[in-house]
This record gives sequence, structure tokens and C-alpha cells, in this order.
Amino acid sequence: ADFVICSYEYVTSTEGKSRNPARWKELRRHKWASMAWDEAHALMYSEAARTRALLGATPESKSGLCFAAERVWPLTGTPFTFPHQIFPIVSRLFPRATLRQDRQGGYMTEREWGNRFCAWAPVEDPRTGRSFGEKVVGARNVPELRRRLAPYLSKVKLTDIHDRGEIIDTITVRGDLRKLLTGLEPEVLAQYEALSRVLDDEEIPDEEKLSALEENGLVMAQLRHHIAVAKIQATTDILALERAKGVDKILVFGWHKAPLKALADKHKAPLIYGSPMTRKAKREAVGRFLHDPDCHFLFGQIGAIGTGTDGLQDVCSRSFFHEASWTYRDNKQARHRTFRKGQRHDVRTSFIVLKGSVDEHVARVLARNAETVARALD
Repeated sequence: ADFVICSYEYVTSTEGKSRNPARWKELRRHKWASMAWDEAHALMYSEAARTRALLGATPESKSGLCFAAERVWPLTGTPFTFPHQIFPIVSRLFPRATLRQDRQGGYMTEREWGNRFCAWAPVEDPRTGRSFGEKVVGARNVPELRRRLAPYLSKVKLTDIHDRGEIIDTITVRGDLRKLLTGLEPEVLAQYEALSRVLDDEEIPDEEKLSALEENGLVMAQLRHHIAVAKIQATTDILALERAKGVDKILVFGWHKAPLKALADKHKAPLIYGSPMTRKAKREAVGRFLHDPDCHFLFGQIGAIGTGTDGLQDVCSRSFFHEASWTYRDNKQARHRTFRKGQRHDVRTSFIVLKGSVDEHVARVLARNAETVARALD
């Protein structure tokens, strides 16, 4: 064949509990003129099976599929959230970008790269205060990062493909969270109240606030769901207003399935969600939205609809986030279901945020993530 197309899952398929290397070996023994890797941000974790298969276990191993090709083009619309995530690709494909700039010489390790371009903070047990690791909370030395990456980047903006614009805004709605907190267990409620004091402290940086949110997983899992439920009526009213303005097709994203299903049922509209929804059912949901003149809404979980869903731009230019992901990359992927090649109208995306809740804090952090990525790549 002149062309071979396969998925990451095909290359790293498993049989039982052990990885099956047969397919990888079949691909590795050929000499390829070129490889193009779509959604290359899937290779940001060094320990992941797909990263090791395509890039090798370490920069020195030279065992990855990339070393069987004369040329490799990693393609992505969202290269990273924080700079350490791009190291696996850069270190294997563009190692000169990782050269040390001191007398020691040689190439940076993954940790050296992370220390150079990321800000780290300790992860502490909220009950004991003891530290048990570190996590990335921001970026640093961004101008240097931009200089290092510039020789290896070919950036195509959506505005280079078509002349349509994108408007992103926030719609703040009101709701009484206290009514929603009555069902929380006393211990969880106490954690939430302590978390609220952190969020309301203007002297604490946004990155530390987001870290506090992520560390309080039990509280946030319940609270995020409560917030999504609290916004159902507000979102319903907003969607009705859009229809009254004459908007024909509207796309609505969310994180939790139950609140999205409640919205979809209200509007008698299709819903795309994760497992166990089949690919056939997903295609039917998209097809109904595209071709049924009486179907004005499509609701979808960000993880299920954010990638691999094309054609929505042909009929839709208006979308809402009933809930946002806490990862900038996920939200961008979802937004680009409509803001992509083939779109004939200007696109508008609105994030629906509950006033006085964690929604507001997360929105600020996501905006800062977007700014960091833009400064590093522009």
C-alpha cells in the first residue's frame, strides 16, 4: 500500500493483561517515508503505552516508531496545557530544542525541562498538612520556551483557513448554592466551607486555588454536580432566548451526564455521552442534529463529543458550555466542533457560570492557561 492509516489503539492493542507487540513490530520493521500523527497531544505522558510505542521509553532508546520514518509530523490543535507535557515529542523529534545552555552541555532531562519552564507546588494532605509530591501550577521562562520551539513549529491559525471570527464570552447566572449543600455529609460540608475561604482569599494566586480544588476531590465531585444541577433552569432560559432570536441550531457541552440528560429531555434533543454509547448511536445523534429541521439542539459530554465529531460546523455556529472541563485543551477541542474549516458564519461560544461558585475561579485559571500556550507558540 502507498498509505497506511491506523489508530494509536491499534499500535498499542492488548490481549488479556499483557501488551501485544505484534502490530508494533510489523510497523517498526518498515522504513517509512513519513508519518503524520493526528491529535499528537495524546503523547504527552512519558509512561503511557502509546507514547512509549511511538517515541520510545527514553530519548536515548531510539526504539519508538518515530525512528522508522524519515520525516514525522505531529499534528495538534492543543499542544499542551503546561510546558512539561511537550517534552516527550520535543526530546525525540527535535532534541536540539532541549540543549542545555551551560558548561555541562548535552540535553536536558525531562525533570530539567520541567523545572526550567514550569512552576511547581507541593501537594499536601489537607488533613495532616504533610507533603507527598509536587504538581505543576503554572509556566515560567515562556520567552525562552518560544525561542526554543520556534524552529520546529509550523502554526496554521483557523483564520488562515477561513475568514470567520470567533467570539468567546461568559454568561454569569445566579443561584443559591446553600440549598444545594443541605444534602452534603457534615465532613464534606466542613471541607467545602474551608475550601470556600481559600477561594475567596484575593491574596492566593488562581493556580493555587485550582490546586486546592483538585486536591479536594470528594468535595468537588459532589459540588460540581450540584452546580450543574443549579444551572439547569438558567441554561434552559438562555437557550429559549437564543431560539427566540432566530438561532436554528445550538450545541451545548457539559461534564456530567445527568444534568445534560435533563436538559436534553427538556428539549427533546439528542445527547452524546461516553460509554456505553455505541458509535452507531453517536452517528445517529449527530445525523439527527444535522438533517432534522425540527431538531434544534445537540447536547454532549465534552469527553465524548470533543474529538472525532465532524460536520457540526455545516449547520451550527452557536454553542454553550453548561459546564466546562478544568483542562483548557478539552474545552478548546469542544469549541472547535463549530469553529473549523467549512464554517460559513462567525462563531460564538458562551460559558455559563454560576456567580459566587468555583465556576468563576476555574474560568480565570483556564483563561491564564490559554494565554500561556499562546505566548509560547505565537
